[in-house]
Amino acid sequence: MWFAGLAVIAAIAATYYLTRPPALVWWTSPPIGNSGRHVLALIPNGWKHNAPEGGFRQHGDYRWFFGPVGHTPLWLRWILRRQDEQARLVVYIGEDRRLYGSHLRLSLGAIEVFQNRIRNENQAMRWIESPDSKLTAVMILHRTDERAFARTYPAVCNSLRIE
Repeated sequence: MWFAGLAVIAAIAATYYLTRPPALVWWTSPPIGNSGRHVLALIPNGWKHNAPEGGFRQHGDYRWFFGPVGHTPLWLRWILRRQDEQARLVVYIGEDRRLYGSHLRLSLGAIEVFQNRIRNENQAMRWIESPDSKLTAVMILHRTDERAFARTYPAVCNSLRIE
């Protein structure tokens, strides 16, 4: 009897493990201007794009904003006294490197991690350039859930590419 119960629990756990959705999924931007290039990055599964399809365009650069979508009904959040995580992912791309990494004092390719104590959130940033150095991209991940941040920021930031 014990053995059968353990076997059922193991089967359920294995099914969940093998069929759960991936934690991160690939996102590809539309072509950047006339360059024909795209930005690629891993984003947390279930996060949605919060901008027009082509991203927000301002001063010759493009910006995309992503954030989690809360599926918990308001009444259930009230009963559980649970707040959805305050998180966002911002991707900037443009031709003027002064607007990006050099302005933010980032090292090219490095991931900069810090805590914003005022907003009670963790942040990670990464600045890259296209192979021909004509385009620059910066990714900024903000998360209030420290464990989720630690689990996701290395893969998310290291995935940023311009192709």
